[in-house]
Formats: sequence, C-alpha cells, structure tokens
Amino acid sequence: MAICGGAALVAAGLVALALLPSPSAWFAAAALAFCGIGLGLAVPTLSGAALDPAAGLARSGTFTVGIRHLGLVLALASIAPLLASELPAAGDQAKLRATAVLLDAPLGL
Repeated sequence: MAICGGAALVAAGLVALALLPSPSAWFAAAALAFCGIGLGLAVPTLSGAALDPAAGLARSGTFTVGIRHLGLVLALASIAPLLASELPAAGDQAKLRATAVLLDAPLGL
C-alpha cells in the first residue's frame, strides 16, 4: 500500500512540475513536496524488500545500489539527447547577441 501511494504521489508531483501554471516558487515547492513525501513512503519499503538477509546484507545492498545507479545512468543517457537538441540554436543566438553588443559598444578607434 505504501509503495502504490508513494508512487502515486511521486507521479502527481512530477506531473505538477511538468505543468506548472506559473513560474512561482510556491507551486514548484508544493510539487517537490509531493515527490519527497512519495519517495519517503515508497523507498524504505522497496529497499526493505530488495535486501535479502539470507544472501548477506552487504551483497544484496551492493546489488541494490548498483541497480539504482544503473537506472540513473540509463535515465540520464536517454534524456541527454533531448536536452542537448536545444544547444545549437541557443549557441547561435548567444553568438548573435554577443556580436551585437560588441558592434554597438561605444569604443573609439
């Protein structure tokens, strides 16, 4: 029950972050609070289920942390191309603005 409730709260917080109605810190803080409460409910239960005392806590703990890091690496590897697709256009815009600042600068010969 705690896992389902925690996952639902994390999902609600992430949807709220994705659909912020305005750039207000209060909305973002509320959405992040939902994510934090959801993680607080789900992670201890999932960690307790993943640790197997019969196999040895060190071995199962190492395996759990390794899988968690693998998931993080896969998530970052999948989102990086999406985030990087905006970089060339932003770089060109920055170059044009820097050129305009230099050309408009009141510099003497």
